[in-house]
Amino acid sequence: MTISPTCTQCGAPLLDNAAYCGSCGEPADWRDRLSLQGNELRIAPMGKRVLAFGIDLAVVYGIQTTLRVAALVVRFPIRPDNGYLEDYRTCLRQATTTDARADCAYDLWPHLWVALILGFLIPFAIGMTYWAVCNVRGTSIGKYAAGIRIVNARGGRPGLGRGLGRTLAALFLSTPLLWLGYWWAFWQRHHRTWHDMIAGTYVVRVPPARAQPLSADPAAGRPASPVT
Repeated sequence: MTISPTCTQCGAPLLDNAAYCGSCGEPADWRDRLSLQGNELRIAPMGKRVLAFGIDLAVVYGIQTTLRVAALVVRFPIRPDNGYLEDYRTCLRQATTTDARADCAYDLWPHLWVALILGFLIPFAIGMTYWAVCNVRGTSIGKYAAGIRIVNARGGRPGLGRGLGRTLAALFLSTPLLWLGYWWAFWQRHHRTWHDMIAGTYVVRVPPARAQPLSADPAAGRPASPVT
């Protein structure tokens, strides 16, 4: 028995060689479709991926920028016009050992360690944690807004191993080479980035929730619970 294809958006049967679904109008382009363990999914278009990535970058950079501004506020008293630099030069001229020069630097930057933590270490940790959690769970603020998600080869969540692998591959491989690992998705068949291919993941559209059919319950005079 031949099973006719169905629309990935509304579930309605598709006619042979149909360009669009007759029920919801969704394009029926099989080049953008992916079958994972019997689950028919639709590859996320690059427009949605770019939108999701932009939203996620705005979230991460917004938090990081706030912390870096706080770091600048901590360092704000160290200005050329308030005498700190002149004291530093005087201290260096009088210092005779390496330890003495280190003490001069400490006197000039009394809050340097706070600025370093707020301006670099914490923003970096927050960014890495955000991307790692998103890759492990398969979704993020941006992907949720764009209606897409990350899945493994079985169509489920990437999980801890694949999620962390995808994060590290994106950080150390896809990004440093002029973001070439991301640009690769524009001409790859399934729009997979380098870190997608390394981690064995795909980015697909989230199918909308489908209403369950109701069966009549004459005795109660109201619809019965959804048929399963």
